[in-house]
Amino acid sequence: MNETLPKYQQQFGEVSQALDWVDGVHETLDVPLLADEEPGLSGDEVALQLAHYLGQLADLSDLSPWQVEVRQELFDRSERYWSGLFPCYDIIGLPATNGDHESLYGQTKRKLRQQRGVSELREPLLRHGAWAVIRLDVDTPDELRERLAQVSREEYQAERIRYERRQAQFRRRCRWRHCRVAALEQQLTDWAEATPDP
Repeated sequence: MNETLPKYQQQFGEVSQALDWVDGVHETLDVPLLADEEPGLSGDEVALQLAHYLGQLADLSDLSPWQVEVRQELFDRSERYWSGLFPCYDIIGLPATNGDHESLYGQTKRKLRQQRGVSELREPLLRHGAWAVIRLDVDTPDELRERLAQVSREEYQAERIRYERRQAQFRRRCRWRHCRVAALEQQLTDWAEATPDP
C-alpha cells in the first residue's frame, strides 16, 4: 500500500483541483435568494460573478488532458443551463435550480422501465407517471408498513378513484384510436339508451 499510493499522487491532485472548480461554481451560485425583507444579489450580478469565475478557469494552463475535459464539461453544462440558473435571484419564492427534479425524473424512468419492460416511456409516463413517483428508502417490511400507514384509507380510496378515472380516459382514447367503428357504435348505443323514445 505504501508503495502504491505515491504513484497516484499526481492524479489525486488533479481530481482535487477539479473538485475545487466544482465547489467554486457551487459557492458562486449559493448566495441568499431574494426575500421580502432582505434584498439579495440580482440574477445579473450572480451571472456576472459566475462568468468571471469561469473566465478564471479558462485562463488556467498546464492542465492534464483529463482536467481539460472536466473544465470543458463545466463550461458546456453552464452554457446549457445558463438561462434557467438566475431567475431565482430575481423572483421572490422561486427556488434555486438543482438536480433534484431531474434526478427524480430519471429515477421514475428507471423504475418504469424495470416495471413495464419497455424502452419507450412516453405513454407509460402519461398513464402512470403521477403514481409511479415513489421513493422507497426503507430497508425492512416493518418500515414499509410504517410508511404506508401514514396515508389514511380515505386518502388511498380517493387517489385510487382518481387513478381509475385516468386509466378509463386512456382506454377510451386507445379504443377510439384503434377500434373507431366499434367505439362509435358503442357511443350511438349509449346515446340511444340515454334518450327516451318520443
